Parts: sequence; structure tokens; C-alpha cells
Amino acid sequence: MLRKLYQIAYFIILKTVERFHQMGIKQIRLNTAIANEASRRLFASCGFRFSIIEMLIELSH
Repeated sequence: MLRKLYQIAYFIILKTVERFHQMGIKQIRLNTAIANEASRRLFASCGFRFSIIEMLIELSH
């Protein structure tokens, strides 16, 4: 089941990238949690690469 979901997500991402390319969009930027290895692997398999590292601090009140 997970393999099928991966294939569906992969297809949707590639079709989205293709459509944005047809529209003349030059760059697509997305965010995912660093702990979400599955999504990072999926996006990398679709041609995405790391571009920036974002850092965060949580402040309690």
C-alpha cells in the first residue's frame, strides 16, 4: 500500500512540475520537516535538491 501511495505522490509531483514549466515558472520551492525523511527522498527523486537550511527556536511564554 505504501508503495502505491508513493507512486501516486511521485506522479502528482511530476505532473505539477511539468505544468509549472509549461506556465513559464522558473523555480519551485517547497518546505518539509527535516525529520520527514520519506518526503525528502520523494522530492529528491523528483529532481528537487537542498537549497537553504532554515533554523528555528521555540520560545515558551
